[in-house]
Amino acid sequence: VKRIKSYFTADELNVISIGTLRFQPEQRHMMRERFSMKSHVTSAEMFPSSGGKMRYDYKLRQEMYDFVLNEFKKDSEKPWRTFMCMETPESWIGAYNQTPLQKPELKELFRPLPKLISENLKSEQ
Repeated sequence: VKRIKSYFTADELNVISIGTLRFQPEQRHMMRERFSMKSHVTSAEMFPSSGGKMRYDYKLRQEMYDFVLNEFKKDSEKPWRTFMCMETPESWIGAYNQTPLQKPELKELFRPLPKLISENLKSEQ
């Protein structure tokens, strides 16, 4: 974050995508072959997510996001537009107290849902 902030201002970047490691379970073996068992990547405790990919525990991911987002807030005159890539709604709410569509500065990044899908979602609620 310090390096990004040393090269750019919040106005110079449209949006910054942040995320944590996630991968298909079968990739762990390839990573161990390439990076050894001593690597933080291969020795980290990972859990299967609802999508079947391995990822860090929710609480650890929250700590990571809190740290990075707080670093962007430090000594910044303007807010940085950050986006959590491939995260759950719970993680968004934990980090931002809102989902991506509720963040006015990110709304333009999302295409509106087609009418049929939108209507089906409303009827399910």
